[in-house]
Amino acid sequence: MAMLTFLHEPAVLYNLKERYAAWMIYTYSGLFCVTVNPYKWLPVYNAEVVNAYRGKKRTEAPPHIYSISDNAYQNMLTGKLGFARIIV
Repeated sequence: MAMLTFLHEPAVLYNLKERYAAWMIYTYSGLFCVTVNPYKWLPVYNAEVVNAYRGKKRTEAPPHIYSISDNAYQNMLTGKLGFARIIV
């Protein structure tokens, strides 16, 4: 979504719909990670997936909540301040 040429409501909704149809429930939009609830279990929350995101930069793997949490953890370890994560 961060790569959209025209950032307006129809383009955003179309992008989210297409990603959801491909079961890509996580989408980066600038600094944010947008999540669409699939209302079903998906195999995206297991140790193998956690390890796939561990220690990687946000640009090195597809969008996922594990990327956000690992990034926050790495920033905490290196003493970087001024970071906040909001989960709604």
